[in-house]
Amino acid sequence: MKRILLIIAIAATFTGCENYTAQIEQLKMEKDSVIAVANEKDAQLGDFVATVTEIESNLATVTEKQGMIKESINNDPEKIKNSKVRINEQIAAINTLMDENKSKIAAINKKLKSSRRENSKLQKLVASLNEQLVVKDAELAELNGKLLNLNAELATINTEVTTLKTEKEQQASVISNQTTKLNTAYVAVGTYKQLHEKKLVNKEGGVLGIRAEKKIDASVGEESYNKIDITQTSKIEINSKDAEVVTAHPIDSYKLIKSDNDKQVSYLEITDPEKFWKASKYLVVVKD
Repeated sequence: MKRILLIIAIAATFTGCENYTAQIEQLKMEKDSVIAVANEKDAQLGDFVATVTEIESNLATVTEKQGMIKESINNDPEKIKNSKVRINEQIAAINTLMDENKSKIAAINKKLKSSRRENSKLQKLVASLNEQLVVKDAELAELNGKLLNLNAELATINTEVTTLKTEKEQQASVISNQTTKLNTAYVAVGTYKQLHEKKLVNKEGGVLGIRAEKKIDASVGEESYNKIDITQTSKIEINSKDAEVVTAHPIDSYKLIKSDNDKQVSYLEITDPEKFWKASKYLVVVKD
């Protein structure tokens, strides 16, 4: 009988140990599960914090770029032309940042919904970020509206500038043509025979050609003369034994300059250009 009781006692002892070991294993499994959940939660929280930090940094950059754009578009519209490319680049960068923010917030929302435990503080933070994005979208819309108005103003200014430029060019052309015309004179130098053949000079009066006076034919066109710029010409080459100015120019406005040996007239020197050309823009010199 005693032997039977001893066997039962030993069996009960081993059974109790086995139950205790199973309980320990269960507790260890539960502990590992809690640690895994905690680690997962910490990882999610760290991911949320990193994402929120990126979004806040992006929003700060957006605000900075918006300020730069506002400063640019508040200046003289004429100056916008020089910074138009830069403004467009800044707007493109803002749009990229806003798209990134929206994608990140959507990802956070998705993670929050699939999270084992909802975090009210994170949800409030995400809601606040969404509100900031809405405000930024409205501000961007306002900036785009201002830029459209400025572009319209620039188009008007460009049209006006083009018109003024065309008018200025036309005026400059007219002035240039008038100046050229005013500064152009017509010269013919030759023997009487040469000039008569061109129908530039005729003899009038006298008897049988004696004491006949040389006269120019005013009906002859400008193409029969050589054109000169009176602002650039003060001497007319003659190189003849003698010379006679047929056209009417004041005698005190020019000189016939002879050579050193005083045997021929070298050139006609215009001493008073204004007085000389005021009398006539045509100069005809008959040389022997």
